[in-house]
Amino acid sequence: MSIYVASAAEACANFKQGPYSRWFHKEARADQADGNFAFQRLRHPLFQPAITPRFQMKREDKLFAIGSCFARGIEKALVGRKMEVLSAAPEFASLQTANKEVTGLGFTNKYNTFSIFNELRWALDPAAKFPRDSIAKIDDELCCDPHTNPTLRPAGFEETLRRRGIIQMVTRRVAQCRVVIITLGL
Repeated sequence: MSIYVASAAEACANFKQGPYSRWFHKEARADQADGNFAFQRLRHPLFQPAITPRFQMKREDKLFAIGSCFARGIEKALVGRKMEVLSAAPEFASLQTANKEVTGLGFTNKYNTFSIFNELRWALDPAAKFPRDSIAKIDDELCCDPHTNPTLRPAGFEETLRRRGIIQMVTRRVAQCRVVIITLGL
């Protein structure tokens, strides 16, 4: 399955056709309760983004969520609806967390587009290699991978590399998915 790539002209046309694609217009009134501009909709007690979906998920779709802890919540909700979520991999359940309030899956959290891009690139691009020299020494025995969320206890170099391998193995599964959900952290 190929990734849809829009040309600049298509992206501009999609933007122009979207009734909710604008923030402001000088002739629009702020007190117009049914207005389509974001500055009007933000005045409501509950802001509701307006999106016109162009596809529907199907029960048989494979899904992958990447990003912030919100991605973990989406995974949990979709798994609860009996959807096949390849990013909610059982391999993460065996990882020992730093405290009881988090799960091994939280280890995969990414909070910005650069970290998400890096994770996908290291997993999918054979020419892109994870920079092993980025693993930081904490002391003579313990290391940490600065490209992961610190939900796991620090470990030795080999264990840190093993964890990195798990993330990359699971992230490669994104190529099997029809739906990819990306969330960003604050």
